[in-house]
Amino acid sequence: MKKKWTPAVAAVLAAGVMFSGEGMTFAAQAESTPYNVLASKKENQGQVQQFKSIDKQLDKIEEKLLEYKEKMNKIKEEEKQEESDGTEEVVQPITPTPTETPASDETVTTSADPVEETETDSDDDLTAEEGTEEEQVEKDLEDQPGYRGKFGALENRLNAVSKQVASLASKGADAAAVAERQARIDALKKDVAAALASIGQIEKEVQAEIKADKTVKEKAPKKGVALTKSWTIKFSKSLDADTLSTLDLVVMDAAGSLVETTFTYSDKTKSITLTPLQPYQKGAAYTLYIGKGIEGANGVPLKHTVKMDFTTTTGVTAAASIKAAGFSDVSDRYQEAVQAMVDQGITSGVGGGKFGIDQQIKRVDAAVMLAKALKLETGSAPDAGFKDVPKRAQAAVNALVKAGILSGKTATAFGADQTLTRGELAIILTRALKLSGDSTILSFKDVPPRYEAAVKAMVANGITNGKTATAFGTTDPVKRGDFAVFFHRAQQPASQDVEVVDIY
Repeated sequence: MKKKWTPAVAAVLAAGVMFSGEGMTFAAQAESTPYNVLASKKENQGQVQQFKSIDKQLDKIEEKLLEYKEKMNKIKEEEKQEESDGTEEVVQPITPTPTETPASDETVTTSADPVEETETDSDDDLTAEEGTEEEQVEKDLEDQPGYRGKFGALENRLNAVSKQVASLASKGADAAAVAERQARIDALKKDVAAALASIGQIEKEVQAEIKADKTVKEKAPKKGVALTKSWTIKFSKSLDADTLSTLDLVVMDAAGSLVETTFTYSDKTKSITLTPLQPYQKGAAYTLYIGKGIEGANGVPLKHTVKMDFTTTTGVTAAASIKAAGFSDVSDRYQEAVQAMVDQGITSGVGGGKFGIDQQIKRVDAAVMLAKALKLETGSAPDAGFKDVPKRAQAAVNALVKAGILSGKTATAFGADQTLTRGELAIILTRALKLSGDSTILSFKDVPPRYEAAVKAMVANGITNGKTATAFGTTDPVKRGDFAVFFHRAQQPASQDVEVVDIY
């Protein structure tokens, strides 16, 4: 069965399929029981305000639960369209009748005399400093990136409201009004508890799947991640968007709670962007898991599931705290590629604790790194005849010329100090790694015939998609960071398999 799941609320939405029609019912709202008529005008006015606060909070809590339920129904409807034997009944949305509360200028009287509008006692001033009741509920939810935390926040808010109701009862408020609101609180608590139980079950299943996954490929952990970090997950092949599910793109915290995320897929870049709907917690540990339900456009399933741990920044900016192989200038976009180059002994950076991510790379430096990466025999190659190659790079350049990978600008000039261009790098990588992509159709307008086959190979093998839809940037200089990324991607095995090739 192909899935058409692309909602923003992952586990909560998935939880919807576990509820029956009676699983999440809201207390029917009829006319509210009138507030108690008290002898003290000032005390009565204060209790009126408290009842208003209670009703507003319950309305907002109910609204959030109803919102989740409607999204659950949407998922059920989408699933039903895809399942030939789908028989599960869609739960009809319930539209509660709003609680009828006094208008802001309404007064409750104890006799024929009207109650004057006076300030309430400080004990009854519930929201002066914290904002409106609705804002309090929203803030509680925004502070929780995980689903379990969100419903826990609603549960805590309901407990707080219950205490407010109990306080009113102790002050002699109308018994029927108190009972009505307490019954509504109890009904909402039941709904929240049901949601928590279902989410908990889903989380257990996801945790068990990750634990039992023996073929998972673990990516190097990342540290100092920004609290609002959006992950870009690049694949080797185009994906079938209908197979993308939020339960195959999971972020979990250290306690195993699912984080609320949303994602978008770009076929042009063959990548998914996964974004948290609320900021992560400072200094917290998380796990990103890419599941096996994803398929390529060719129908081939994802070859390996992928897991990557990451921890968030503790307050220092993410850019300053992220490091790869001891380099202070390597952000997470380049981290895996740079680390691979260091591990292979290809480079040790430019000194000063930096890799030189944004520095343009010279042809001579690219030649030295490439010869190391390809493990070419540099001692036996004949002199290529170039007069501008420094002694430190002569053996590497000679070996690359002998292998047919590089050539000079002229018979005696290699162009050692000239900046390597993107077009030249495409030719070098295509020759060095024997890449091909003859069937690829290019939309770029800046690729001369000399570079066309190489650029097609770069695109076909998922190494790059150009600078824009119509520009490859053929004559643009290559930076050291881009060289690392391109070479790293080019080293990935060419096949029809769908794999995660990069996460940044």
